[in-house]
Amino acid sequence: MSASPPPDGDVSRGPTLLAIFWVQIGISSVFVTSRFYSRLLIGGIKADDWTILATLALNIITLSLCTVLVHYGLGRHIYYIPVEDRMELARWNWIVQPFGILTLPIGKISVVLLLERIMGPTSLRRRWFLWVNMFLFTASMVSSSILSFAQCNPPRALWSQVSEAICLNPAIQANFATFTCAYSSFLDFVLALIPITFVWNLKMETRKRIGICTLLGMGAFSGICAAIKTAQSSELGIREDVSWALFPLYAWSSSEIFLNIVCACIPTMKPLYDTLVNRKNPRHHKHIDYSSLDRQRSQWPLNRNPLTGKHTDKSVTRLPSDEP
Repeated sequence: MSASPPPDGDVSRGPTLLAIFWVQIGISSVFVTSRFYSRLLIGGIKADDWTILATLALNIITLSLCTVLVHYGLGRHIYYIPVEDRMELARWNWIVQPFGILTLPIGKISVVLLLERIMGPTSLRRRWFLWVNMFLFTASMVSSSILSFAQCNPPRALWSQVSEAICLNPAIQANFATFTCAYSSFLDFVLALIPITFVWNLKMETRKRIGICTLLGMGAFSGICAAIKTAQSSELGIREDVSWALFPLYAWSSSEIFLNIVCACIPTMKPLYDTLVNRKNPRHHKHIDYSSLDRQRSQWPLNRNPLTGKHTDKSVTRLPSDEP
């Protein structure tokens, strides 16, 4: 705690954080609900839908815990926070981190599952690349969650004075957090660019290819948030005026997960869009699915587009195999 009061006085950014948190939860809940309704229109809910629902549920838990943090002073200068609240603020700050950390890999797994069903068995190398990176990313996030509490022995030394406690240098956890944030940003951009490598080989109008690549590549916005959060992750090592310094990190972390959920839902919502905007009968979408384009190519008539189900004079060509 600083010896003198901060020059800007007792300013609270907590209400701003709460507005960010719960507006994002409301919007992402609408998108997930719309995604499930769209899936029901075309005949079934898949694993990628359940994982995005799990991401939303875990994010609600995370932001509920963050609301407790705001109650104890997150967003205020610690100089003005009552002494009895400072220990609770520090304790809840560490409790919330594992939930937020583990939300990210689940959301990315949902995107990988969706891309896997689109790519099909002909994209073996792409699938190996995605799943190996997802394994490494998930392992790094679990390790970061463990490190959050294992950096001090006993762990309660993180939020209270414990005689003879042994703690790692705070920079170690901050540096590892920077690595995981950078890895998260890298994967978001990879997941946004991967669709271009196989969608561009489809025999369809360039405008449609660009539209599909855009829908499947919207996760780049989440990658931008992750990149900004990477720059903020060094704040995890701060031990002075932590309640004020962590405001941007919590804001960008929440925004990254929010965009991850929303951008993962948008590509799956075309049946709902056609039903509400184009007034099409939902039964027209009964057999439309994001499953393997290669498998659909072998099952659908040559004059039907497997993505839209419409008759066309152009057939969809088989995706090039990654097999040697």
